[in-house]
Amino acid sequence: MVLALAAAGTAWGTYNAEIWGGKTIPDVVGLSQEEATAALGERGFAVEAADEKSDMAPGTVLAASPDQGTRAAEGSTVSLTVAVPHVVPEVLGLTQQEAADALAAEGLGTISVVEQKSNDAEGTVLSVAPEAGTEVLSTDEITLTVAVPYTVPDVTGLGKSDATDALEAEGYTVDTHWTYSEDVEEGTVLYTEPEAGTEYDTGQEVVVYLAKSRANELVARASEILPGARLKSGDDRYIIDEVKSVEYAGDDVVKYTCTAHKYEDVTLPFGLGTQRYEDTKQETLEGTLTFDSDNEVTTADPSISYS
Repeated sequence: MVLALAAAGTAWGTYNAEIWGGKTIPDVVGLSQEEATAALGERGFAVEAADEKSDMAPGTVLAASPDQGTRAAEGSTVSLTVAVPHVVPEVLGLTQQEAADALAAEGLGTISVVEQKSNDAEGTVLSVAPEAGTEVLSTDEITLTVAVPYTVPDVTGLGKSDATDALEAEGYTVDTHWTYSEDVEEGTVLYTEPEAGTEYDTGQEVVVYLAKSRANELVARASEILPGARLKSGDDRYIIDEVKSVEYAGDDVVKYTCTAHKYEDVTLPFGLGTQRYEDTKQETLEGTLTFDSDNEVTTADPSISYS
């Protein structure tokens, strides 16, 4: 019995002294990889290491396998998990979802998105902040700037200048066309081509259609030709002295009121030409003028001649 107890005690002592039964793996978690490798090497262990993204200082040992305190055969391998930093990946040109997946693979999940108008496909990542390659913590916010399409702004109802400014602010070039309309004030935008809200690359041309009043146009034209014009009503001939009113009646017809005096061109005998006689009395006359698309008179009542 005494001999058995003595043998057991000797065995226990030599085991605790690590003369047999392997070596105890030391606690290396929190050390640098170099420090952990040295400590394990002193105990006779081989070392292999694998990287893991972490907010710990790069190279810090995060875990060891087998765990510290475990007995393992001298010369056996201890596997270390070593911290490496999170790095912002290259995501330019990816879709927003692809970029989010790439960031998640790096352990980065705090993402904000900023939209920026671009001719690139909608959702394309245009920039990232911090920029690719930057070492960050897993809790740091990553900002993605993502493309949204340019769209033609709604400039209906604006004047030419304001509409042009709004379109040029979006990078469009502007061409203006006039189209007849009496529904809005002359010079007001009626519509655009492409229409408002259309997705349209910047740098392209937008055609703006402005309201032009046929009424204003023909009233101005009539007001230009009536003063001094000559009228014929039946056998009577008149010279207009003053235009009292001009208004648009629709369908290219203008109505007017004027004061005029009669005149007569008399042919003199013996080839002496003609002599004009003018009455000093003024009369009030009313008439209508019908215009063609070139703003020339096609019919008039009373008939008219002008230069």
